[in-house]
Amino acid sequence: MRLTQCDHIVVLVPPDRVRKWALTLAEILRSKVRLPVTLLRQTGMADPKPLPCEALERRLFPLPRPDHTVWMSTRGLAEADDRSLQQTLVVNLTELAPSDILPRGPAVVVTPAFNGKYSADALIGSLHNHEMPHLSLSAVTTDTTQLLHGANLTMHDRNLILPVLNAVLARAITVITQAVGHLTKGTPLPEPSCATLDAGRPANLHFWFRRASRIYPRMALHRLVRHVLHTGDWCIAYRRADRAEPPDLDLTPRTFSVIPSAYDRFYADPMLFHHDGETTLFFEDYDYGTGRGRISCAAVSEGGRVGEPREALSRPYHLSYPFVFSHGGAIFMVPETSANRTVELYQAEAFPDRWTLRAILMDEIEVADATPFFDENTGLWWLFGTVTEFGSSSYDSLSIFFSENLEGPWRPHVMNPVKFDPFSSRPAGPLIRQDGRLLRPAQDSSRGYGSGLAWCEIRELTPTSFREEVVARHIPSSGYRGLHTYTRGGGFEAVDFQRRRWRHI
Repeated sequence: MRLTQCDHIVVLVPPDRVRKWALTLAEILRSKVRLPVTLLRQTGMADPKPLPCEALERRLFPLPRPDHTVWMSTRGLAEADDRSLQQTLVVNLTELAPSDILPRGPAVVVTPAFNGKYSADALIGSLHNHEMPHLSLSAVTTDTTQLLHGANLTMHDRNLILPVLNAVLARAITVITQAVGHLTKGTPLPEPSCATLDAGRPANLHFWFRRASRIYPRMALHRLVRHVLHTGDWCIAYRRADRAEPPDLDLTPRTFSVIPSAYDRFYADPMLFHHDGETTLFFEDYDYGTGRGRISCAAVSEGGRVGEPREALSRPYHLSYPFVFSHGGAIFMVPETSANRTVELYQAEAFPDRWTLRAILMDEIEVADATPFFDENTGLWWLFGTVTEFGSSSYDSLSIFFSENLEGPWRPHVMNPVKFDPFSSRPAGPLIRQDGRLLRPAQDSSRGYGSGLAWCEIRELTPTSFREEVVARHIPSSGYRGLHTYTRGGGFEAVDFQRRRWRHI
């Protein structure tokens, strides 16, 4: 569907109040679409109501900014009428069905649906049923109805309502902006994802009573004592990889050797790199005391012994996911620096523990687990990652960037984000070519952050198209709770497992 007659955009909201995300969406559309954007209120309808326990949860567990869930008054906006909606693209945020507001004359009504319903409150069904929320977007005219977008999304904390609602509304801003770009500019959209589960069953009285009487008090107590009792942390495990062939791997924890770490830190995001006959393991070294990670490294002997870790790179901000690779006779590292809103390229000055900043590949952007890949067939560099924007989750989408040169300039894929799926979006290690196939390890965060590993086979990758298929999945066992990175090199392979571990201060 492509608009030819609409000359401006109307964001339609309820008559008296709306959650703040609607106003943020209007601002984003003004900055990205070359059409006037107007906020109008729809009269003759009931206003949405706050959720039960919303005020209590907001008092006990306040959201960090941006908070898209707060209520804003719409009484100062002009009222919509049939004439004001003609020849427009109407973004319908009223919780009314598109047919209830579709004006006579040319117009397109774009309406988000949350778990198949027009009210974002329907997301509570996901919490009630322990299922993932689903966001869809339809475009309706007097003659046609078209599904533009469908996205499965993740939940940060299944016990709290507002963080889930906030993250989904943040993603809704991205999805609607992406769809408006498609309608006004003709940019392609990713294939819509269908809802994986039926999350439409509403919450009942017992759901709300249990939260107020049990879950909220328990969570408040946990926040008071979590620093002295115990925590879930990550550990790195490794083994020989002489016969292992992704994606047909047995990742049973007992087949690995775990690298010990002190109780005041955890190790995660392993990256193996073989250079000059020696194998080095790079990883995130997270300090609980500072709440920040650095990059450490350790030598791996031919006999499989891992040496003492030592610092490889630290910055005044959090570092993780040290992607190390060689190109043109030099060794480079792209660590995750999303806390600094950058993607940074470092070059080894003295391998493996002296690095110099070579270039800022991208700035003013939060890219989690940036994973470069050079395609020798096309001569293009690709960079895969999860982009967090407007306060969204970093678990459930995939964005791609490309460049003719390693140092840029890097351009976004025309479909970005190319994928919304907690099961297989966020990168989980280097891409692997095997038997003519291009395999991409991805995190499965459908049951929580890093709850498993998925292997995706990339079938199509160009600056204007992307398609991949999940071909294998792995989940941890034997007492471990998570698994979210895979790497191989020098005859070894390594993963990281999440576990429960008593922590001493």
